[in-house]
Amino acid sequence: MIIDHKRYITLSLILVTSIFITSCSLSSSDEASKANNETLASLVNDSSSQQEKSDSKLKVQLLTRQQRTDKLVKIYRSILTLEPSKQVRAQIQHRMVQLDIEQYEKNETLENTEILTQLVSKYQDLLSTYPNRSENEEIQYELAKTYDLLGNGKASILTLESLLSNYPKTKSYAELHFRLAELYYNLQQYPLAYKAYQTVLVAENNENYHLNSLYMSGWSLFKLNRLSEADKNFIAVLNQIVKVNSPTTVEVKKRWSNSGFDYVSASHKSLAADTQRVLSISLSQQQQVKSLVELLNQQQALQTNTVAFEHVLFKNLADFLVEKGLEHDAILTYQAYLDYAPNTVWAAKFSLVLIDLYKQKNQFSKIDAIKDRFVDYYGLTSHFWHHANEDDRRLVLPHLSEFSLVKGRRLYAFAQELENDKERIDAFGETVLWLKKYLNLVEFSNKQKAKQKQDIAQKPNLATQEYFLYADANFEAQQHETALNVYKMLAYSPLYFKQQEVNANETDDSASLASESLSLEYIRKESAYASIVTNNELLMPFTLNANQENKKEQVLDKKHQQLLVERQQLTDLFIEHYHSDRRATLVAVKAAEYAFEQNNIDDVIRYSNFVLKTYQVNSLLAVKSQKQNIAKLDKIALKQVAIV
Repeated sequence: MIIDHKRYITLSLILVTSIFITSCSLSSSDEASKANNETLASLVNDSSSQQEKSDSKLKVQLLTRQQRTDKLVKIYRSILTLEPSKQVRAQIQHRMVQLDIEQYEKNETLENTEILTQLVSKYQDLLSTYPNRSENEEIQYELAKTYDLLGNGKASILTLESLLSNYPKTKSYAELHFRLAELYYNLQQYPLAYKAYQTVLVAENNENYHLNSLYMSGWSLFKLNRLSEADKNFIAVLNQIVKVNSPTTVEVKKRWSNSGFDYVSASHKSLAADTQRVLSISLSQQQQVKSLVELLNQQQALQTNTVAFEHVLFKNLADFLVEKGLEHDAILTYQAYLDYAPNTVWAAKFSLVLIDLYKQKNQFSKIDAIKDRFVDYYGLTSHFWHHANEDDRRLVLPHLSEFSLVKGRRLYAFAQELENDKERIDAFGETVLWLKKYLNLVEFSNKQKAKQKQDIAQKPNLATQEYFLYADANFEAQQHETALNVYKMLAYSPLYFKQQEVNANETDDSASLASESLSLEYIRKESAYASIVTNNELLMPFTLNANQENKKEQVLDKKHQQLLVERQQLTDLFIEHYHSDRRATLVAVKAAEYAFEQNNIDDVIRYSNFVLKTYQVNSLLAVKSQKQNIAKLDKIALKQVAIV
């Protein structure tokens, strides 16, 4: 039997290669699977008899990666010198190029221009020599990548376009268009880049490239100065990030209501930050906050997740404008948000930012307007308050207290300076409203403290100073019933009456904002006397309207009687608790007069004795038995006796 020695040697080398690859699999199974390709395997099967003879002479060795590569290259070159079939030759040449690349990557020399040029030449040789191989799709991709590394973007583009033309149904369709778009963008071919990115967005299996294509579509439009269109892409990117990181509506509200994009994954954090930045730049080059509001209104119609981070976009734009020295435009941005979403916690926060910005510009009238608005929009009766969570309420509560108290005190001082009666009454009426807002907040805070039973050290804020101002303001506004109730509370309520001094736990609002710190003793005493004066004001209409119709007179008589009883009670309380006050004798004299008018001789004697005792005059107790003689005295004479 005559053997073709050339073929025998070829098959033997292939067999050696196959066995060598198998041995190498002990250290790298991936390498073996690549080398043992389909065509080589079929040749090895044809030479099974030669393999059996050679197996006993070969020893399996464990080799290093470098040794394995060197041996593979040597074997591949030996095979090529034996002129194998065209298909095998193509596979071996392609594999040798891959091994070269691996070696370059290991040595970190892949970016060397000379090496990259050599790779280009090898890829081109493979494509020209074997134009119809299915593996050419991969080779063309590698060639395009190598051109890109060489900085030859145009050649890379032509290669990718050729690849897509030759393999229109490639599984890498989305990736190839993305790479093509990147090359166009780097060459500043923005229309072509935008078109390629849009192709990626509608391609199948585009998951790995969709978000970046959306982002770069925005950048392409931005470069083309199609800014409003670019903004839609940028906000779509942010919407997508929100959706990916918070798949449910509950999570969206929970995560983004306060912290913006703090909750996004690490892989999205940089993209989110870059997108926000370029969106702010784009808006600043248009109509600034007006463009932002228009954009967000469009998003609302699309029912996107934009509502979760709208406040972030306003803040980003304002911060960018401040950074560029455009504080006025930043102020307009914050003000626009207050109109856009007035009942949100971020509107409250931005109100505080506006106050700081106005302070820097000494625009105090605008500060006052913002504070007034704050109390109206975020107070206890507001839409915000009824829908806010506990954290948001705690955030605004101290500011509500401060703003309402400052406003109330300022109005009180202003009203005191007015001389026109009507203007004075109206001014005190407005003062009452603002002080009442503050006192309602105090009452709410005290209830919250009472619920926290574990914190026994927390005492209620009595707001003594403010209640006293509130009572005075009501009196001046001719709201006498309210004034009387507050005066009585301050003078005789156990909560105040048993206190030794101004409550030490009263908030800083009360202590620091008070123009004069009045002692609790002073407030109690003045309130006690004011309650008598206020009672007299309430009695005055009954005296003036003595000749009313019977029906109305009966109703008035009932209230009249209640006020008379209350007057005597208040008089007795004042004399009892503040008998050393110089006004106590005046109150007693007046009470004696009232008692005489009612023919109440016992009270006349009691009040007279107090006056006489105060002035260290002999008591009139002995006169009590001489009622007939006292009765003979006329009214003026009795008054004189009482005063003496």
